[in-house]
Amino acid sequence: MRREFLTVTEDRTPLVGSRTSQTYGVSSAHSQTAFQDTLASHLAWWGLRRFERDADYFRWQRETLSQGDLRTLNKLVERKQAPAAGATEEVAFYD
Repeated sequence: MRREFLTVTEDRTPLVGSRTSQTYGVSSAHSQTAFQDTLASHLAWWGLRRFERDADYFRWQRETLSQGDLRTLNKLVERKQAPAAGATEEVAFYD
């Protein structure tokens, strides 16, 4: 049986495979749920959340981001998806 570990350090940084601080083993359905709960909690701490549908995500974007930020985001998406896009466009999008 393969066993993976997620470690959450005191500053809430996840480290996969490490054994410092709190370690959660993932090998059963129960511990898989615990892992998912821990991951969801960590993402929420950073202000991130899961969206089940695209419509929910885009509504959240409209409610959260300014019009200027949305325009900038859309321009970066277009550049990233352009046929000639490279590493520069990829990095710019994620920055």
